[in-house]
Amino acid sequence: MYVGLLVLGATVAIAVGRDALLDWLAGRRSTLNRVAGAMLVLAGIGQLIVAVPV
Repeated sequence: MYVGLLVLGATVAIAVGRDALLDWLAGRRSTLNRVAGAMLVLAGIGQLIVAVPV
C-alpha cells in the first residue's frame, strides 16, 4: 500500500513540475527563438570551418 502511495505522489509531482516548466518556457518563447537562431548560425559556421580545407 505504501509503495502505491509513493508512486502516486511521484506521478503527481512529475506532472506538476512538467506543467510549471512548460509555463515557464511559454513565457520566454521570443528569447528561446533568438537563442535557437544564434545556435543555428554558429552551427553553420562550424560546418563551414570543418568542410573548407585549410
